[in-house]
Amino acid sequence: MLATRYAGVVVAGALALVGAGPRASAADQAPSISGTITLDGQPLPGGRIIFYVGDDQFVGAKVKADGTYKVDRIPVGTHKVAVEHKTVPARFTSEDLSGLRVEVKGGMTVLNLDLKSK
Repeated sequence: MLATRYAGVVVAGALALVGAGPRASAADQAPSISGTITLDGQPLPGGRIIFYVGDDQFVGAKVKADGTYKVDRIPVGTHKVAVEHKTVPARFTSEDLSGLRVEVKGGMTVLNLDLKSK
């Protein structure tokens, strides 16, 4: 009986040690990205920024009147980016044509975009 209790304590202790190793925080696994979008040097007054994260999925945010945005929970990796607004040239609204990419490594990533109309 005593041996059975002792074995249970040893197993429980071993499981606790296995789980005590270093873990990535939620912020490292799905960090945030923020920045400012300008068009020909002027803040983009609204619209949306979209990050294509793979498997036909995307995340995005509204762009504020001052051209700033922030998106939480972006998976780590390299992602295509598109920007939508009535004044933005059509090429930037397509994930395949924009040529915009971002590499997200962890923590907070800053991506400032200065789009050109021509």
